[in-house]
Amino acid sequence: MSADKNKLAVVDDFNSLFVYDVNTKQLLFQEVNIFSVAWNQEMDDMLAYTGKDTLYIKTREMPASEQRLPGYVVGFKGSKIFCLHSTSMNTIDVPQSGTFYRFLEKQDYAMAYKIACLGVTEPDWRNLGIESLLASKFTLAKKAFTRIRDLKFIDLTEISEH
Repeated sequence: MSADKNKLAVVDDFNSLFVYDVNTKQLLFQEVNIFSVAWNQEMDDMLAYTGKDTLYIKTREMPASEQRLPGYVVGFKGSKIFCLHSTSMNTIDVPQSGTFYRFLEKQDYAMAYKIACLGVTEPDWRNLGIESLLASKFTLAKKAFTRIRDLKFIDLTEISEH
């Protein structure tokens, strides 16, 4: 169940993953050959699932990103995935830049900001700030530039707000 209790992910006996909206009872998406699933505890719209030595991460309606990873995902918090392989628990740091740029390209600056908070590079933060500034999203631009302590751009966002 997602952290906001609005979505449910189920893997059945036939290794099929189903994700439902709890309120509308609508099937949001499904996948086959999946063995385990975990919702991100810090972002309601992001989940990780594993199947055939592959880890998938899906955010909202975007296509899932994938990487080779043996084992079963058992937890997901921020940008860290907890994966059980044989008898050992592994913690994997998952880069969020790919997903971040998908939302930035869609001009969904608020979602890009949420993903950036999970962990992206300084240049990614700067790109978010500049793109937000160009789109007249001054508050969001200021948050992004504050995150990387870019005083020139912080001053520019304050001037632009007035």
